[in-house]
Amino acid sequence: MAVGLALAITRSITRPLAILVERLDRLQAGPIADLGSGMEAMADGDLTVDLHPETPTIEHVSRDELGRASGSFNEIARRTAETVETYRRMRARLTDLLGRVSASTSTVSAASQQMASTSEEAGEVARAARAVAGEGVTAAEQADEAMRAVRESTGAITDAIGGLAAKSEQIGG
Repeated sequence: MAVGLALAITRSITRPLAILVERLDRLQAGPIADLGSGMEAMADGDLTVDLHPETPTIEHVSRDELGRASGSFNEIARRTAETVETYRRMRARLTDLLGRVSASTSTVSAASQQMASTSEEAGEVARAARAVAGEGVTAAEQADEAMRAVRESTGAITDAIGGLAAKSEQIGG
């Protein structure tokens, strides 16, 4: 009977602990690593890296120490998913902004070609090109501002990832 009780107690500890360690490993190897790679790519000007947070939470969280650790894991996983969603929104906004800068550049190019083709309309086209160039400068300044924000966000997210990884290490031992 004592052996059966000891076996039951051991299983009540090892099963939740095994689930916690498995989820920590999945979180660290998946969303946290992917977020780091995505931010590095973005810092290098690559906006093609898309992320998908896919770490399931731990259900049936108990009130003991393992339950509290599991609850902490669930919070870390939730915050990581929020950070990934923030990355995705920032990536979409930057892609849109760069598209507008590209469109402005095309408009400036078309205006320049039109100026060269007709000397009679040169004054009018020059004013239009100047206005379009001003829009291009504004768009370029916005892009520069956005990239500056990306660099700042990259640092903050990298720090957050480091903190999450350290918490994962502490929890996973």
